[in-house]
Amino acid sequence: MIHVLPQPDELDRGYLGRAMRWNGFQKEKEFIDYLASYFDAKDASRYEMPLVVLLSRLAGSAVSNFVKQHTTMPFRRGITSYQPDLEHGSEQSRSMLSMSAMRIARPGAYFCMHCVRADLAKTGVTYWRRSWQLPGHFICWQHQEPLHYVAHERAFLASPADCLLESQQVPADWMAFLQTTPAIQRFIDIADYLMKRPNALDVRDVSCVLKAQADTHGLQTYAGPVKQSLLSDLVASQFDQAWLQEVFHELLGKQEGDWFDPIDGVLCKKTSASSVIAYVLAAAALYPDTNSAINALSDAKSASVLLNRGKSKIVLNANRLREAYIEERGNHAGVAQHFPSVAMPIVTVRLNELGLPNLYQNISRNQKLFNGLMAFLVGGCSLSEAAENAAVSVSVLETLLRRSSVGLLQALQAMPVMPAEADDNLPNQQADGTQLEKNSRQKSSTGKRSSYRAIRRGSLLLNASTAS
Repeated sequence: MIHVLPQPDELDRGYLGRAMRWNGFQKEKEFIDYLASYFDAKDASRYEMPLVVLLSRLAGSAVSNFVKQHTTMPFRRGITSYQPDLEHGSEQSRSMLSMSAMRIARPGAYFCMHCVRADLAKTGVTYWRRSWQLPGHFICWQHQEPLHYVAHERAFLASPADCLLESQQVPADWMAFLQTTPAIQRFIDIADYLMKRPNALDVRDVSCVLKAQADTHGLQTYAGPVKQSLLSDLVASQFDQAWLQEVFHELLGKQEGDWFDPIDGVLCKKTSASSVIAYVLAAAALYPDTNSAINALSDAKSASVLLNRGKSKIVLNANRLREAYIEERGNHAGVAQHFPSVAMPIVTVRLNELGLPNLYQNISRNQKLFNGLMAFLVGGCSLSEAAENAAVSVSVLETLLRRSSVGLLQALQAMPVMPAEADDNLPNQQADGTQLEKNSRQKSSTGKRSSYRAIRRGSLLLNASTAS
């Protein structure tokens, strides 16, 4: 047995193919059987002795280290509801190692022509870099050149140099928007951050901070009849359609204003609403820069604890919040800058608890909301008249007014129930209760759609229409 050492950032299946060739095998199954026999696991099942464990032994590495350094699992499992604190590649979960450790993150096999030539000149050994295989990555950032790709993952068992003639290159005209679109760069940076983590982020914590951030954008954060702008529409507006076609193609089929559960659901579900790609897209769209997005994800657990336990009430003084809210003209992000030691999601939640909704998206939007609320509250206009005069929708004003009526709602809920005056009212009361129950059931079921796999097999940049 020739013990081949893996190269830095070498993909697991590429390492398997390179070790197979060095040991004189041409068929994958024969080499895997040989590995199992060599490591005294000939009669073991794939569950008892997963392939990734055999490869880690061949590489002379701990299983968890091999998984973190040579598989795409740290990205694919980067945000999860299943044992998030468990280290990537932990042998405590044999089923995870046997079923998903060596899955690919996207269809096809990608490589950089310049890196291949540099490898040949330097060591004579070419290999498949793991970083090339992540969703959304179409450029070698070292050489600033579009990647080449082969449509089938069987290519990983061969050398990248052997795939030069059959490969195609990502269209060169993609270079401009890939390099200059901030949201795409944020997506790539967040994906790289997840790849470097030793364990996953808890989806409940991530959902909590994304929901608080979505509130600052005035987005709807609950499933039900759509009354506000949606996260899915924000994502669709920030990313190039051809790029989305390869990363999360189902989003392109939705109509603006329609609830799209795989994306919009990440704000309100405590289990994974979709693949990790949906959460990365959401973070890249909601935060203005990479650092703020990564910092929010890194601090998600502590921020979630504070948000859920209401500790922000102790930290933040209501009078100071109101003063800052007035000074910043209802801009939650501006108010948060007055409290630099407190996470922005906590400030946002506390403001909403005080009945001070976010009025700011841009200067024009802020003035329209201000005009509409003043027309209704002071000018004597009806809600529809105020909305029409301010050029905003009635539903937007309704949402703001509901959020600002927190104090009244709490008082109403605390009031004692009045006894019925007469039995004649009983049928009407029962009818009202039946209708309320019906509406509640309808609301809870609206917007729920089955989750789906965002990564399609065989979906690649293989035709001109995709790149146009």
